[in-house]
Amino acid sequence: MAVRPGLTRDTIAGMAWVLLRLRGCMAPGELLEELRRVGVEVGRNRLTRVLLEYNGRLYKRVKEGSTVRYCAVEEV
Repeated sequence: MAVRPGLTRDTIAGMAWVLLRLRGCMAPGELLEELRRVGVEVGRNRLTRVLLEYNGRLYKRVKEGSTVRYCAVEEV
């Protein structure tokens, strides 16, 4: 049986950016649900690491009260 490699950080970051551009700002849990809805299987920890790694380049982190939301940066 062939081993299927997982998605790269760049791929996850790009797909998350597209969803954030289309649907607006989201909390990490909401984004995880949307990614899974479109067929992207990624764990919560991996998504969090990707969001933090690309923060400032692809996303901006916005704190609304006690909730952290991520928004897509308009120009990449």
